Amino acid sequence: MIVCWGFLLVEALLLVEINVGLRRMRGKNEDESELEVISIRTMAQETLGDWGGTLATITYVFLGYTSMIAYSSKSGEILFHLVNLPESVSSCLFTTIFTMLISVGGTRATDQVNQWLTASMIGLLLAIEVIAVAFGGWSGLEGSGDWGKVPATIPVMIFALVYHDLAPVLCAYLGGDLKRLRASVLLGSIVPLLALLVWDAIALGLSAQAGQVVDPVELLMSERWSGVSYLVEVFSLLAVATSLIGTLLGFLEFFKEQLKNLSRDSKATRTLQVNFFFCPPRSNSTS
Repeated sequence: MIVCWGFLLVEALLLVEINVGLRRMRGKNEDESELEVISIRTMAQETLGDWGGTLATITYVFLGYTSMIAYSSKSGEILFHLVNLPESVSSCLFTTIFTMLISVGGTRATDQVNQWLTASMIGLLLAIEVIAVAFGGWSGLEGSGDWGKVPATIPVMIFALVYHDLAPVLCAYLGGDLKRLRASVLLGSIVPLLALLVWDAIALGLSAQAGQVVDPVELLMSERWSGVSYLVEVFSLLAVATSLIGTLLGFLEFFKEQLKNLSRDSKATRTLQVNFFFCPPRSNSTS
């Protein structure tokens, strides 16, 4: 997990350097009143060419849509368990609420809501971990394990720690301040890393107690620890909400930039057409 975290951290810092470098080339600074985001597509296009921009766009849109579908589906499942609302209705309602928040409230209002949700999520995680440790769910990283199964868990670890789709928005939100960006990326990645490490240690302890391969979450939600099931469900919902906010916010700013580029290109094309109509090129032939 440390290796995955280190790889993703270096990757995020590289994205920040490229984004800030492009911002400085274009003269964008922190004094701008409007949030001007340089998207993943533009970053790839400026550094790798048109083919790189196209490939980055296809990959980003594919990953973004699949992530939103997964978050929406999971939110419906969790809300069904909590309030017995049909999954299709609850997932649509959940996604619509955060879409309206980002569209109407803007980046700063979304940031404030996200901070509150994140703080609540961390508090619930600490409470769940304390309860689990109190019931003997801790063995550290001791004991035997099957290291041959580690490669299959790498995609899950990377997905749990990934945050790179929000890098362009973060660079614009902090005005291209490299010191603040580096600190935000470093500290922001350490929090989920520590949470996952502690949870893994607890999961190993719970599995050892059960004496068989089981889902530690199912053990926590058993009748022996009644009440914890609600904590786990609410924590899961908050985790989905914060992840969905990041994906939606990154997607919104990405499409806003593409629409601006299309509008700018369309305006430039119309200007050329008008100039050509009223000022046609002169012939070089002499009578």
